[in-house]
Amino acid sequence: MRDDRSLRKFLRVSTPSHQRDSDRTDRDALLVDLASASARLRYETTLHADALAAILGISHADFACLTLLFLEGAATPGRLSEVTGLSSGGVSGVVDRLERAGYVERAADPADRRRVVVALAADRLPTLEEAFRQLPAAEDAILEAYSTDEIALLLADAEERIASTRDEARRLRGEARESTPTTEVRTFSTPLDGRRHARLEFVGGGDLLRLNGDPDLRGLFRAEFEGGGARAAVDDHGTVRIRSRSPRRGGPTDGLITLNAAVEWTIQFRGGGGRIAADLGNVSIADLEIVGGSGDTDVVLGPPDGHVRLHMYGGARHVHLHRPKGSEARLSLRGMLSHLVIDGEDSGRSWSLRGSKWETPGHATATDRFDISVRGGAVQLELDEV
Repeated sequence: MRDDRSLRKFLRVSTPSHQRDSDRTDRDALLVDLASASARLRYETTLHADALAAILGISHADFACLTLLFLEGAATPGRLSEVTGLSSGGVSGVVDRLERAGYVERAADPADRRRVVVALAADRLPTLEEAFRQLPAAEDAILEAYSTDEIALLLADAEERIASTRDEARRLRGEARESTPTTEVRTFSTPLDGRRHARLEFVGGGDLLRLNGDPDLRGLFRAEFEGGGARAAVDDHGTVRIRSRSPRRGGPTDGLITLNAAVEWTIQFRGGGGRIAADLGNVSIADLEIVGGSGDTDVVLGPPDGHVRLHMYGGARHVHLHRPKGSEARLSLRGMLSHLVIDGEDSGRSWSLRGSKWETPGHATATDRFDISVRGGAVQLELDEV
């Protein structure tokens, strides 16, 4: 049976400055001391983790992911992100570093070959086991003084504290995202390099995404995002890829993408968003595709040059397409639609659409025309001339 001294040693409790009465039974005072001991234990545990990370030659974030893999086995990047609170990009960086250091390997998930899992490298397991077992070995010597019932009580307490600490960490991460200032504006751009054709791929979301064209823009594009969580890259073929986390995950609230209007563009939006407002009246468009739905989508189109295709998949609350006056167009619909307005004429009723089509009289023979398809339905769809 253990005594008070062994309990203080196990919890790393420092003796208070005032003299304790050995017979003290004051519950409130004991709870104060226990809270202090718990805080001290968390502090010492953090220092211990940092020391192990330093020995292994990795960062604190790397060590957190490595520890999870040691405790749970192989995991997907999504699982690592869920537990550690790191973004998908942050997890990707961690896995890259751990893989270069030889601690982990990427492999296909045996249950789904399309997914990738991260696993500890077999040849590094002895090193990791030695590092992770050092502290439990020291604790084993301490626990020798405890009875079986007392160890069971400590185990139950540890499991409850693990759960409450995990929940508190998630709450704090949520509050940190909500309190993150959004006044920072991130800007991306790239030189034109003589390109006449380019492609924009936007993946993610935001409260409002605006898109327009500028014939005097010196570069290929310029993108501005209010808040963090956005990144952009351009490949050798002129494909601009912009990724943005949702505001709930620390992403930007507003975004503005300006395209060089002297370039013909193929545009694709994936993941939807709160609102999309695209003023493309002076931009030459080859294809425009919106996948994943959105809250409200408002698109102003310029005169078609050849066969211009617009595709929308996944549904939306309100879609409003404005085409130039006199332009030829065809509208193909499949899915549920509660409200349809074409050139000011209101259908006034709900539609269950299976391959329904509408087109202007000269569409079939027109060289320059719009082909618009909507799949997955919408609450309200408007197509008009401006």
